Amino acid sequence: MAVIHHEMEIDAAPDAVFDLMARVEAFAAYSEAIESITRVGPDRYRWRVRVAGVPLVFDVEVLVAVPPRLLGWRTLAGLSCEGCYRLSACGRGTHLQLAVRCGGENPLTDGLLGLAAHPLLDQLGAEVVRNARPVLHRA
Repeated sequence: MAVIHHEMEIDAAPDAVFDLMARVEAFAAYSEAIESITRVGPDRYRWRVRVAGVPLVFDVEVLVAVPPRLLGWRTLAGLSCEGCYRLSACGRGTHLQLAVRCGGENPLTDGLLGLAAHPLLDQLGAEVVRNARPVLHRA
């Protein structure tokens, strides 16, 4: 199973960052990689993304939401992943930690997934924060 850890600091209060993250469907506006996010049930969403030109479709269920500290989710179809965002106050605003576990069926593909996912998460995280900055600063 590939385990991916990602951390960043965001120049906004934890409440504002959590509120933005909890509006899952709005994430499509913050990244060109996300084609659409559609609510398909209570706390369930269908994500359509394009990674390195490859289209992916997967369903996500939000498992736990503890404002403004914790948001946990898992995929239901299309990918085998689970993840957790942890937020804490820091000098610049919010320290965001993401831990994602994917795969588990094949150690070779899990390792490759882990290697490929780190730069993609860095790029996606920076893009989302950059594009969401005006929303965060209005909060």
